[in-house]
Amino acid sequence: MGELSEKPTFSVVIPTYNKPKDIVEALASLENQTFKDFEVIIVDDGSVKIEEVIEDYRRKSGLKIRYFRSPFSGKGAGFSFSLGILLSRGEYVVFFNDDALADSKWLEELWKVHRKGEPLVASRVIGLFQHKFDWFNKDVGYFMGPVDTLGDNKTVFPIGLGLSIKREIFEKVGLLSINLGRKTKYRTVFGEDSVWMVKASKAGFEIKSAPKAVIYHKTGLFGRSRVSSMIKYAYGMGVAYRIFLRERGDFWKEFPKNLLSIVYLPLRSLTAGTSGRLLSVCHVLFALGYIIGPETCG
Repeated sequence: MGELSEKPTFSVVIPTYNKPKDIVEALASLENQTFKDFEVIIVDDGSVKIEEVIEDYRRKSGLKIRYFRSPFSGKGAGFSFSLGILLSRGEYVVFFNDDALADSKWLEELWKVHRKGEPLVASRVIGLFQHKFDWFNKDVGYFMGPVDTLGDNKTVFPIGLGLSIKREIFEKVGLLSINLGRKTKYRTVFGEDSVWMVKASKAGFEIKSAPKAVIYHKTGLFGRSRVSSMIKYAYGMGVAYRIFLRERGDFWKEFPKNLLSIVYLPLRSLTAGTSGRLLSVCHVLFALGYIIGPETCG
């Protein structure tokens, strides 16, 4: 394992839960970084046997990995990210996922923007799925992906994957909501990162983009292996969008436009075969989460 400086430039925080193959691939992508002054904080939300996988990787690699098992399993991404922030040592805290892959120059490109004095920098996130209909990819990216956070196919609200944050910002904005990013029996409610970004904006912090700081995100709607998981995912994303707009204060302002999309998108998806019919169902469930979903999953 590499020697850990007292205060590295970056702390890459990764919540994980039962994804041993994905976490190893994520770590391998971090090991290939051209920028080397960083630590990796892994917060395990109660996985089975993943500690051995990470320890085995750590022994063989040069990464500066610190592994922590959450004392409260099942608390979700908001809690895990917040715990990782508190345990980190870096000047900047970067959000990363256990199902993401970083381009080799990812941190180097983030640093180029930070050293210009920017405290809050977003990466470019590209979804790893493709359909023969371009509009289908846009529809999936609309609420499931995203396809490309800095391209034409944007998600409906910003995501925190790859967001790099100067430590002092947390003192003014606070940590992430522990009531978001949680799994319950019936759904997963996302949005812990998006809601935090709204709060940061309200506190006067502007998010700058680093278009060459690229992350590839493996999962989304069609990364789910079971239909039931896809359905819960779609509904949870709808709830997350509702919470995000309410936090931003323009839920009703955006409602007419979103209502048109809610009616139109499921109908169009029906023309794309079996996967289109599944997407149509997921659009409807997303709409239900958006219109009648709870304000939190707590």
